[in-house]
Amino acid sequence: MNRITGLFMIFVVAVLTAVPVLAQDSEEEAKAAPKSSPFPVADPMENKIYEIKHQTAQAMRELLTGMATVYISEQFNTVTVRATPAVHNVVASIIEKYDVPQKTIEFQFFLIKAGNAPGDFSPSKIYGLPEKVATTLNEVAGLTRYKSFQTIDAPFMRTRAGNNVETTGSGEDSYLLRLQGVGVSGEANNHRIRINDFNASFSVQPYRLSVKITDTNSKAFGGTTTQTKRNVSINTSLEFTEGEMIVVGTTQAQSQNDSDSDTSVIVIVTAKIL
Repeated sequence: MNRITGLFMIFVVAVLTAVPVLAQDSEEEAKAAPKSSPFPVADPMENKIYEIKHQTAQAMRELLTGMATVYISEQFNTVTVRATPAVHNVVASIIEKYDVPQKTIEFQFFLIKAGNAPGDFSPSKIYGLPEKVATTLNEVAGLTRYKSFQTIDAPFMRTRAGNNVETTGSGEDSYLLRLQGVGVSGEANNHRIRINDFNASFSVQPYRLSVKITDTNSKAFGGTTTQTKRNVSINTSLEFTEGEMIVVGTTQAQSQNDSDSDTSVIVIVTAKIL
């Protein structure tokens, strides 16, 4: 065997010896490398704390229910959310949209006593009554037998959405107005105002068809009139557009003798967002 042939044989043996070693190294590297999955890997879960500035943490949790794991702190008014980054983006946008200052609603009520007593006490002759209210009362008069109208009061009431409010008035005719579950919906210039539970209670002096005099020593006192107040109420829910004027309802104070007319209380309301 000549020199060239010997060198060739040595090269062949070296190659054959190295192939198993290279194959073994490739196998070890394959074992060490992470295995690829045909399915996408889920985003890692993250905990984030959101400070609620205007609403309550409980209200925010109700909005986020079903989207992620949510914990609240009523003491610090915060919401802690455990979710993926993609869900956190949605959570942040929801909180930004709904964590806004509560709207203040101003209501004005017109409390009108109406009766069928004879006389000329038309709505247009009630001093200081806004034209829109007088027009509304004229429409009521056209549908009923009421001839006489008198303003009991025209109270303003302010409250924030989600709150309750009440007011009272005293005098010849006294009242209590209570608004519960006040809310606002819709966008700007198209707000809808809601009162889940509206209650109005009145103690009113009925109109008199004729005045009866009880003579008790007329020489000294000249006589006194005898009248008995009637208690009436309205309990309902209502929803109307901002700026709209509506008749909430009428309630009749039943006459108990021939001297009392059929007297009712008419409640009209309008409201605006401040």
